[in-house]
Amino acid sequence: MVKVRACLKCKHFVVIKDGSFKNQQAIKLFEREHTGHNLGTLDYNEVKDKASGYESRTNEFQDRVQ
Repeated sequence: MVKVRACLKCKHFVVIKDGSFKNQQAIKLFEREHTGHNLGTLDYNEVKDKASGYESRTNEFQDRVQ
């Protein structure tokens, strides 16, 4: 099952990919930028539909990782 790290305040998320160093760095960056917000680890099924109001920021954060 695919998991995501989500900001419950901003309704943004990044997909968690096991074994990917770049993805781990992207998650750390995501968590730093959302410091002070409520973060959670959710199932992808909970956030994938447009009706949920969540928006993926996975590519944005991975592109910003050095």
